[in-house]
Amino acid sequence: MEGRVRIGIYYKWDKSWMGGFYYIQNLLVSLNFLNDEEKPMIDFYCREFDIFEKMSKFSSYPYLIYNEVKESFLYRGIKKFIRYINEDLAYRIPTIKFRKDDLFVYPYEMSTNIPCVSWKPDFQEKYLPEYFSKKEVKYRDFSIIYSSKHNVPIVFSSFDSLNDYKKFYPHFNNKIFVLHFGVNIPDFSNVRIEELYKRYEISSPYLLCANQFWKHKNHLFLFRAFKKALDAGLKMQLICTGAFSDYRNTQYIKDIKDYIKTFHLENKIKFLGLIEKTELLCLMSNSYAIVQPSLFEGWNTTVEECKALNKFVFLSNINVHKEQMSQNVCFFDPHNESDLVEKLLHVSPIVKPCDYSTSMKDFGKSFMAIIRYMKQDNLAI
Repeated sequence: MEGRVRIGIYYKWDKSWMGGFYYIQNLLVSLNFLNDEEKPMIDFYCREFDIFEKMSKFSSYPYLIYNEVKESFLYRGIKKFIRYINEDLAYRIPTIKFRKDDLFVYPYEMSTNIPCVSWKPDFQEKYLPEYFSKKEVKYRDFSIIYSSKHNVPIVFSSFDSLNDYKKFYPHFNNKIFVLHFGVNIPDFSNVRIEELYKRYEISSPYLLCANQFWKHKNHLFLFRAFKKALDAGLKMQLICTGAFSDYRNTQYIKDIKDYIKTFHLENKIKFLGLIEKTELLCLMSNSYAIVQPSLFEGWNTTVEECKALNKFVFLSNINVHKEQMSQNVCFFDPHNESDLVEKLLHVSPIVKPCDYSTSMKDFGKSFMAIIRYMKQDNLAI
């Protein structure tokens, strides 16, 4: 009898990008929906054991094993030096040794001792290069070229991203997948909304925007539109969660603070920072509606959570959002403040029940397609 297939999951903790953390969390949860004999053994590679513990506790996945990632400062320094000489050569020097009995490691694109599968959520750097350093744009471009040249399978989170790949890199023909992820909603019934109202000085009704404060998330646009709606008679607060920082653009945070102070909006627009997931879900569930003004996304976690919670969303009309959500939504132009103002004032968030129960099952089944491909093409060492 064939044994349980074994794969590697690589996770590099980055507190500035919680989307990556939730993506891996939800991937592990989705595998619980597989029949037991289909469930892979997962070697979880990361540097921080507490991150592994969080992943394990949240997912309750039964076949998850911690593997500490170790890299010496000397080795990393040598590779950094080589990168200045030859980027491609630096990529081809393995920095992490994975178990040889793993079928592949995901998401990872650099050279290693076993096959790897890359993940590319979006091509934001192609559309909004001004939000990145030249070094980061170059690195992202080289990463996708390296994967393509060396026939590393690439996973995209949306067909929108897949189409961008074909547009920007038409001469490559490596294996590609589209993997729409779903989200698991943990139990938040023990969180009392009245306590959150008191602690965060929130009054109902309120709109909620759950986003990191990166410039492409379009907060200043939202705040200007919200102020105009308030001036026109809208009576509610706007509650914002997410880390109040933008490592790419520190001036942007100052601009936000200055805007709030100039127009005395401190009591109308509340910044809660990073809060517990259960608290966030409770606030989402009890909100008037969610507003998501982003200029660019790969496949948005907050939108998935809204679908799972049956919440109405005022959503920017970018292509990936249209791909992601078709019910309980009002689209607006994220470059036109008047369009959002009009819809906030005159569109009532009427919700039609939708069934989200199959989304996590589909996530796990789609990931199994990648595993089957790697097995069938005999890529395992």
